[in-house]
Amino acid sequence: KMRVDSINLSAIYHVSAETSGFGLDDSEINISYITSPYFKANEIDVAEKKYEFPKTYNIQPLYQMLQTIAYQNHEALNEA
Repeated sequence: KMRVDSINLSAIYHVSAETSGFGLDDSEINISYITSPYFKANEIDVAEKKYEFPKTYNIQPLYQMLQTIAYQNHEALNEA
């Protein structure tokens, strides 16, 4: 059994990352996104997903790409 979720890239407004430290910790990326159909509505619904990666996986390129998208979306949402 497998579940697949998708997040619309234009809905992402915040991304955070936690790299693995010493020990058995995995790396993780948290993505906050808008689930409402209208991004600029007065009351929007948001959600957050956490993705874990093995310690050996370099999350830096993925994080940089998602952070760029989140910044661009944040700017677009706050345009006058």
